[in-house]
Amino acid sequence: MTPRERLVDALVPLAAELVGTVRDYGPDDVTAVLARVPDGRYDALAVVLAAMVDPDASQTELLAWTDWSPPPVIGQPLPREHGSERGYQQHRARRDMPACEPCKAAHRVPAAAGARRRRAERREVA
Repeated sequence: MTPRERLVDALVPLAAELVGTVRDYGPDDVTAVLARVPDGRYDALAVVLAAMVDPDASQTELLAWTDWSPPPVIGQPLPREHGSERGYQQHRARRDMPACEPCKAAHRVPAAAGARRRRAERREVA
């Protein structure tokens, strides 16, 4: 096993722990996890964390757990713009998640297209 492979093996569980700590605990706990990064290889930790992220998920989906908006008003009408980004945003505003399939599909298309474009650009540069 190469040193790089050993580093990645050490960082994968640490990265998973960091994700949970960021979501569920405070800054002191995050600092404690980061203090255990081998040899201060925060660059490698960033790469491992990036590898754990779905590149086709939108920023909204990735950060949905941080949504602190108020609960929906009972009797508020359902989104009328089904199958569009606006419909998806209406679902979110009502906290009617997960959104219906047509709205989720419409929401993922721009994010997925952007991810595919960025991957193609990286291949062209290399």
